Amino acid sequence: MKNTQIFLHFLGVMTVALACASGCLGGDDTPVPPVTTLQPTPTEGTWRVTEPVIIRQDPVFDPVHVEISARGISNVPGVRVTVLIDASGGYSANIGSEGVNMLMTAFAYNYESVPYDFDPQSYQDIIDAGIPYTSLTDRIYPGNVKPPYSLDVIQIKGRTSEINPSQPWNYGVVLNSRG
Repeated sequence: MKNTQIFLHFLGVMTVALACASGCLGGDDTPVPPVTTLQPTPTEGTWRVTEPVIIRQDPVFDPVHVEISARGISNVPGVRVTVLIDASGGYSANIGSEGVNMLMTAFAYNYESVPYDFDPQSYQDIIDAGIPYTSLTDRIYPGNVKPPYSLDVIQIKGRTSEINPSQPWNYGVVLNSRG
């Protein structure tokens, strides 16, 4: 009698296990994959960089104080980027007495013309992105406080996208040295 009870108990457990296993299999005896819902990433639909960008590509400019601002240009689709360079006092620690040739590249772009994760880190990133830019070279010496530079950033036909100041946009500057 005890053996019969054990056998019936074992048979019941096997029946339940077989019923459960058959519910997890499709008609062709392959497991049915679980259904998952894709959640949008928290940054989807927002741009990584929304503040003005200052890139000091050459370490000689690390201590130099830089201020930038920008506004739309009224008579052409473009942006005027204004850059103040202050190498006075402790800001010129890396600049030798002979000075350094500074290549300043101002850029601007409409958000819609770059991917959400666009985060420029170099002059080459600006060129590769195909966004509008303009460059200027000047020599800077220790102690210099340069009057604000005004750089007009407009489309370079056939090479860059256009910049429309009536649409959301961002801007920045890259500082590099030139030999």
